[in-house]
Parts: sequence; C-alpha cells; structure tokens
Amino acid sequence: IGMHRVGEVHRRGAGMIFSITEMGRRKGIKASEALDLATARFLRRFARMEELARQQGKDFPDLSLDEKDGLWNAAKEEEKAAH
Repeated sequence: IGMHRVGEVHRRGAGMIFSITEMGRRKGIKASEALDLATARFLRRFARMEELARQQGKDFPDLSLDEKDGLWNAAKEEEKAAH
C-alpha cells in the first residue's frame, strides 16, 4: 500500500472511531470505560486461546491464522455460554 493510501485509511479509521465515540457519548457511554471493558475482554479471550492451544498440545506461536481464529471463536462461544 502506498503512503497516500495508508494516510487515507488512517483518516477514515479515525473518522469511524470518532463517530462511534460520539454515538456512545450520546447514549451515556464513557469512551474510556468502554475501552477498558473491551481490553479486558480481549485479554481474557486471548489467554483462553493460549490455554486451549496448550490443552490441544499445540504451540500457540506456531498456529496458523485460521487455527488462531478457531480458538478465538471457541473462547468467544465459551464466554457466551457462561453468561
């Protein structure tokens, strides 16, 4: 991707983040709290992915993107089932 294209992607991404943040603010959602919750959820799922890989006798860094995606989905489904 050329530098001009990268700049455009960043500008569009920043615009989307701003819009989502503003929408949340109007609904009474504090961006910093939402980010903290999303980060905690990501870290919890990622740790579960690593645990699932260990249980399967696999070395997490050696997994393909598809295998990691499968573990992510499994961790996500476990989380949904627990609620």
